[in-house]
Amino acid sequence: MCNVAANNATSYNCTVPAAPNVMNYYRVQEIDIDGKSSFSKIVTLKSSANRTIVIYPNPAKNNLYIRNDLTYRNLVITDLTGKIILKKSISNGLNQIQIYQIPAGSYFITLSDGDKTETLKFVKE
Repeated sequence: MCNVAANNATSYNCTVPAAPNVMNYYRVQEIDIDGKSSFSKIVTLKSSANRTIVIYPNPAKNNLYIRNDLTYRNLVITDLTGKIILKKSISNGLNQIQIYQIPAGSYFITLSDGDKTETLKFVKE
């Protein structure tokens, strides 16, 4: 789910993680200032994303989710100076990382399996 605050724009966007090579169904719920709501028609999108690591939400508040479809087993979160904030093991599939204790700011997540390493950036609100 993705929430976008209203403004005077005529179009909005948001990024929602999707598993690769599956059919995804989406619809938009609009909630008016008076509390009334309506839904858009349902649209289908087939994801062809090759990326096998997805982190969301970004920015995150209390929990960060990492979809790991590779063989990564080690996770390290560092701040922008390289200081290690958190180290832990992860598994294949969806991993929930609690980050409520981390101060607000920008961070790097490095995932590794001994042979390969991938680094992604996220923001803690």
